[in-house]
Amino acid sequence: MSDRHTFRADWHHYNSGVFFVTICANHMEHIFGNIINNQMHFSAAGKIVKECVCDIPNHHKNVTVGNYVVMPNHVHIVLSVGAQYFAPATTMPKSNKMMGCIKPPRHGEPRSENHFHSRLSVVVRSFKAACSIEINKNRRAQNISPIQVWQRNYHEHIIHHHEEFDKIMNYVSLNVVNWNRDCFNKDKNATIGSG
Repeated sequence: MSDRHTFRADWHHYNSGVFFVTICANHMEHIFGNIINNQMHFSAAGKIVKECVCDIPNHHKNVTVGNYVVMPNHVHIVLSVGAQYFAPATTMPKSNKMMGCIKPPRHGEPRSENHFHSRLSVVVRSFKAACSIEINKNRRAQNISPIQVWQRNYHEHIIHHHEEFDKIMNYVSLNVVNWNRDCFNKDKNATIGSG
């Protein structure tokens, strides 16, 4: 994601709600596995990422994983942070028609406040750290040099209502079979099923 988000919606505190989070591998490298014939074949790193996603609720009170998918070079997670279903739309001023994460222009000045200490940010940071530690521990055990696993930062979208929630849940569930059209697929012009 060359156009990473450098600031967040200042009308939302990011301490509760349901979020669609996307975290990309460093340089968008396919380190988590390959999709062949519409099935994800996990590398050792991909298996670790999958385990770490499932382990998130064991480390964070009132945080649940609604859905997730580990792709070759990114992971999508639907996270509920201290909320049962969706972030109430009343947290957004009526004058602002934008929903979800606000994307700055490429030349825009980043804001200094990007909810670094919010619950969502803490959950994502600890997930990324846990994956990196385990992946590099595994690599060292095989006498392979450690790597930087993740890109800096991540993308989040605040889910406001059930229709949006259902659409995103469906998108995540179908992400593997739609890989040939995925914007994160650097090889989407290659033959499907070639690896």
